[in-house]
Amino acid sequence: MLFEYIDDINSNLIKTSGTAIGNALGMCINRMRETSSKTKVAILLSDGDNTAGNLDPVTSAQLAKAFGIKVYTIAVGSNSNPEEAVDEGTLRAIAQTSEGQFFRATDAKSLSSIFKQINRLEKVRIKSSQYKDIQDFYHTYLRWSIVFLLLAFLTKTSFMGNILED
Repeated sequence: MLFEYIDDINSNLIKTSGTAIGNALGMCINRMRETSSKTKVAILLSDGDNTAGNLDPVTSAQLAKAFGIKVYTIAVGSNSNPEEAVDEGTLRAIAQTSEGQFFRATDAKSLSSIFKQINRLEKVRIKSSQYKDIQDFYHTYLRWSIVFLLLAFLTKTSFMGNILED
């Protein structure tokens, strides 16, 4: 079933096309700002083309710096194909503003080595709390038991109580 769902995925499912790098980075900052760790790191993997959203990527990088979050940017894509053009300038500006680093990945092997390098530079253990929304079902049984208890009291104090005693 999972493979069928994956096969059904296409780009037409997204109503608005474009990449909102600033908004994505802003959401990341919002989640990480309350984290009480020594270093905070965000990794941005993109082609650098910001075509959607209402928050500028460099402004997001300034927010990241204000909250002590380093943003490591990784440019993915090739400049040989015009459809896959990479905007390195935006990604470099984000990394420089937030005191992170810029990396360029041209294939899967270089991307893997970049992640290993970032892992050597920044290692932080984060304790994450997970909350599960549960629903109690005892209310239904409690209400029915109260109803039956009241019915027992009513039958005991009414004419039915005399019939049942005989």
